Amino acid sequence: MKTLISALALIASVTSASAMANGELSPSDLHEARTIAPLSDFSNLSAAQANAIESVLYSGDSNTGALIRSILMQE
Repeated sequence: MKTLISALALIASVTSASAMANGELSPSDLHEARTIAPLSDFSNLSAAQANAIESVLYSGDSNTGALIRSILMQE
């Protein structure tokens, strides 16, 4: 059972890492970002934008919506 849990955790981390490399947020991060900034367009993110949005999501900053919108305006 521990092996199965370890294998699933490894698969999840590899999936998240590959999503970040392609300029995509993980499904949970995308859901959280859409909850915070619902009218924002999260398609065609650069890797830098995805990394910055993830950093904002986990920063604990009280102004995450404005920060996410600011990141999305950058090209």
